[in-house]
Amino acid sequence: MKNLIVLFFTLAMFTVHGQIKWTSVESVYKNLIVAIGDGSKIAPPIEPSRTESRVAYYSPSRQTVYVEEKFLTVCATFGPDSLNALAFILGHELAHFYRNHGWASASGMGYIDAEMKADWKSMKSESANRAKDESEADIFSGFYSLIAGYDAMPVAEKTLKALYKSYGIPDSIPGYPTLAQRVGIADNAMAKSRSLYVQFNVGIYCLATEKFNIASKIFTSIYNDDYAGGEILNNLAISEILQGYQILGESPTYYYPVFISTETPLDPDSRGGEGEEHIRTGIMYLKEALKKEDNNVLLFTNLASAYAMLNEFVDAEYYVSKIEAIDASNQAAYCLRGIIASKKGDKKLAKSIWKKHMKENALISKNYAAQFEKTPEPVFAEAKADASVLQIVDEVDLSSRDFKSNFSFEVVKLPGLKISYVELENSMIIEVYGGSGIDYRFQSFKSSDFETSNFSWQKVLRSNSSTIENSQNYNVLKMSKTDAEIPVYVKYVWY
Repeated sequence: MKNLIVLFFTLAMFTVHGQIKWTSVESVYKNLIVAIGDGSKIAPPIEPSRTESRVAYYSPSRQTVYVEEKFLTVCATFGPDSLNALAFILGHELAHFYRNHGWASASGMGYIDAEMKADWKSMKSESANRAKDESEADIFSGFYSLIAGYDAMPVAEKTLKALYKSYGIPDSIPGYPTLAQRVGIADNAMAKSRSLYVQFNVGIYCLATEKFNIASKIFTSIYNDDYAGGEILNNLAISEILQGYQILGESPTYYYPVFISTETPLDPDSRGGEGEEHIRTGIMYLKEALKKEDNNVLLFTNLASAYAMLNEFVDAEYYVSKIEAIDASNQAAYCLRGIIASKKGDKKLAKSIWKKHMKENALISKNYAAQFEKTPEPVFAEAKADASVLQIVDEVDLSSRDFKSNFSFEVVKLPGLKISYVELENSMIIEVYGGSGIDYRFQSFKSSDFETSNFSWQKVLRSNSSTIENSQNYNVLKMSKTDAEIPVYVKYVWY
């Protein structure tokens, strides 16, 4: 799979004596758990095992995931794909754990040794359910591996075949899908997990470009697909809260920590009731997420912001105090304390809080400027003369016969929405249809050279993302994680 729309971070893969280092195993495992974001169950610790019969497995009696050293040796032969193969297997095992596939605990990837054969034969009648569970585990592994930064599913077939060969596993095991069936399950799971991830990214980009209603539809669809981890619930909540705030039309406007961008003027014709309903729906999803992650500062921040938007200051201050209990110097807490004070009418206190911390936080600085200074006009930077080495596609008709003959198209249909996407050599083009025609098109690509393009100005939205606009009729969104070496750029057009 080429140039996925993913905010990858770089994790170096080291081997020792032809085997992946254990520190790399722990890093992949930790990153997958963070991506899954389901704190309703405490993920078990992971330990190495010198057995050579189960690849990787969860022991209910010891409440531990074991990874065999032999499997790590097999993974190391995959070179640059070693961590992707590792993520596929670990994500698969975590899926069995989080989805309560109890039968898989005894076998580990379904591979049985002689001591288990008697029990396994007694479960033959459940083979159809087992195939269903394996498919679910592969989709789960593929989707959350992508969120964690690993491209697991394209190496699934190679991984399965290598393991069957190395471990001497027969192609057919009573009561378990054959090797050919497992490969087929993995192939189907790759398409499904990829589709989910495209939806996930479209939702993120719609949040970043303030198309909150579309973001809400997308994250609702993922949620209804039974992928309701903390990050999905949080993004769904943000979509609803920001959509509600946009409708609410609060004046003067405040810059809440939940915002990615607050530059678009709010609707002056406030429809308060509808806006409040969306915000309360977002609060409901955030509280659902808290059941999975009960000590998450980000969720507390978003809840405090939502309640502050509704002028329900007791609840807002309660969640701010929860933030401060974890991190006494949290910048979002300072930002919210100032907003609450200002909305209560205590402008002196708001000014004091914000002035003290404005040099440390962009949102605090924006709130201070909006309330106590005259906002300066944006300063335009000089355009750079050299053009990008990457092709920027302006007008592409994805439905044209010539274009379709050269590229493979995928279509995702959601309630009231359709997403079409195609992978080009260096990028991916996505079109979102919400009505009779194209509503949104973006091209995603990842390159450290892209900043040499002929853009005319840039304005910072947050410390790790910015919007760059040029003289053409489109914008470019720059997004990168703080630990990413190369940022992701998304060119977008709203029609």
